[in-house]
Amino acid sequence: MAHSAPVLEPEVEVGCDACGESAADEMASAADLAAQIELARRFHTARSTPRSRAALEERASFTHDYATRLLACRSCDLLYRSPRPAADSVLHAYERERYAAERLPQMIASQRALFRPKARSLADLLKPGARVLEVGSFVGGFLSEAREAGLEAVGLDPNEQMVELSRRVGLHVVPDTIESFAERRHVLRFDAVAIWSTFDQLPRPRAALAAALKLLRSDGLLLLRFPHGACFRRLAAADPLPVRALAWNNLLGFPYLHGYGLRSIDALARAFGMVREVASGDTLGPVADASYARWARLEERVVKAAQRRSWARDLALAPWLDVRLRA
Repeated sequence: MAHSAPVLEPEVEVGCDACGESAADEMASAADLAAQIELARRFHTARSTPRSRAALEERASFTHDYATRLLACRSCDLLYRSPRPAADSVLHAYERERYAAERLPQMIASQRALFRPKARSLADLLKPGARVLEVGSFVGGFLSEAREAGLEAVGLDPNEQMVELSRRVGLHVVPDTIESFAERRHVLRFDAVAIWSTFDQLPRPRAALAAALKLLRSDGLLLLRFPHGACFRRLAAADPLPVRALAWNNLLGFPYLHGYGLRSIDALARAFGMVREVASGDTLGPVADASYARWARLEERVVKAAQRRSWARDLALAPWLDVRLRA
């Protein structure tokens, strides 16, 4: 989340990007999502300290906060926003996003904590020095942890601020999209491509997967992380609305283009001849930092601990999913 200019506006009606089905049911109206976004703003305002205006802007402002519907595909259950901005508009918005300088150290710490176990697990699967490409490297949290784990990691990000931030600490980041990167790097091959917390925001997921396959070795791994559409659907239908469970995972207002689940990911994987090997639940990385009241930091830990216990019984209750596909 960050300030983005110009503000995105819905321009095009879309169908399901996972299976291609055009039939869908409205899961939430534009008014429903707007009300949830206002709930998110009030939620973080009540928990942040008076000095943390930059933190509040980051947590309660969304790139995809325009008025639109949230639809559910009748075939594969993919959640998606329609109408939505044109793909080029989405890319330009991400290129122009800016984050307050005082927030960056906390954001880096949160991202490194989130991706430390993921980088180590990936290193265990691959040979020492294996090459990994991350799409949407953001503040470089995964790249830093992958380097610590002995992997050779390259990041792609269209945002100038994020590229400069990562390069300053010696990370290899290219200001590019995966589609154009794949077109220019015909010989380059990677052992894994990771699209962490970015896949749900890609307006052309099929083009991104086709580009990833061009860059992967014949038995390479594709790692995806995204907000779980099935979990949002279940939580949003509850009465009363479980605001804390939604807010601590940045799900209020569903500020993402897509909410994938196992059925929709499997539909995409089949279209590209890929196989899902592993799917595991997760929460959003730590949200409440020193800019939040102490009680709010405790609340976040308690809420997420309860969620971890719940999805051990039913993966549909996991607010985020990590999926590993093999080419």
